Amino acid sequence: MKKIALLSLLIITMSAIFALDIDADILRKVNTERIKSLDVFFIALSFTAEYLYLFIPLGIILWGVVKKNNIIRNKGYFVFIILIINSLISFALKNSFDRVRPFAAYDFVEKISVGGSSSFPSGHTMSAITLAFAVSLMFKNRYLQIFLFAWAILVGYSRMHCGVHYFTDVLAGAFVGLIATYGFYLLFKKNKWLI
Repeated sequence: MKKIALLSLLIITMSAIFALDIDADILRKVNTERIKSLDVFFIALSFTAEYLYLFIPLGIILWGVVKKNNIIRNKGYFVFIILIINSLISFALKNSFDRVRPFAAYDFVEKISVGGSSSFPSGHTMSAITLAFAVSLMFKNRYLQIFLFAWAILVGYSRMHCGVHYFTDVLAGAFVGLIATYGFYLLFKKNKWLI
């Protein structure tokens, strides 16, 4: 019951943000009032999601193979599979909503990075949150978890800083990434697939 109430609250909040055009106000604040000397940092940070997305699960798998440890190897497989599933979910959502990118909708937005297909949800944010959460579920190291979630939040912020996503795109990417990752984690655990 609490999960349904939380989901309902999130949907109502996102609807209010859309309806009141708070999205544009938040984006204006983040993008136009940004510290421009940090542009290169946030552009680079934004793209770390694409590279770490592949290298971390493959690194975990390789670590398991080298150590001859099937548990570690399977944890790497789980992270890799979850990332692929969440990529497919992101692709389906982007094609379903087909939201125009903010730099195409508003003259005040300065686009300083790449933004391809539709805006909703943020694929980079979804990838980063999915990776952070999946690795955190597999490895119970508090410092690693703090680092990964801080990185994922900064990736989400970077997408607004760069002018390629709205706040609700980032929020939805994070929310869907968390929910889908946890749902598939429970499914894998219940059926004793890999974990």
